[in-house]
Amino acid sequence: MKGLTTFLLFVMIFVSLEKKVTRFVVTSHVLAAQQSQDATGPYESGRRIFVSRCAKCHDEDAARKLPDGTTLVQRLAESKDPDALAATRLKRMSEGDRQAVHAYLNELIRRYRSSKPSHSQSNSPRRRAYTLKVNNDLYGHDN
Repeated sequence: MKGLTTFLLFVMIFVSLEKKVTRFVVTSHVLAAQQSQDATGPYESGRRIFVSRCAKCHDEDAARKLPDGTTLVQRLAESKDPDALAATRLKRMSEGDRQAVHAYLNELIRRYRSSKPSHSQSNSPRRRAYTLKVNNDLYGHDN
């Protein structure tokens, strides 16, 4: 009888420890997943949120043409306050989601602006004078 009691006690302790270890492993895995999600940063989080909520109408890079012929990224890039313009559509999001989407959109805006020649450079008097001189030299016009 003493051996059976010892055996049952041993089994109870072992099963209890096994449950705790399993619970620890599962909890550790969940925490690691949350930490890796947090480690992605606001840009990646914003991209994920934008794709899930906004890309249906605007594409992943906000470059789908809208009915007026512009794109969302173009509208935001040409706006004096792109964050305020975007905020009109993001007001139902949590503050963290809003900030993440702003981070993503600001990067898209930066890329859009860097790919386009600035308006001031292409229409500046100096640029026009240079273009006129090059055309005169090439075509022999004297204006």
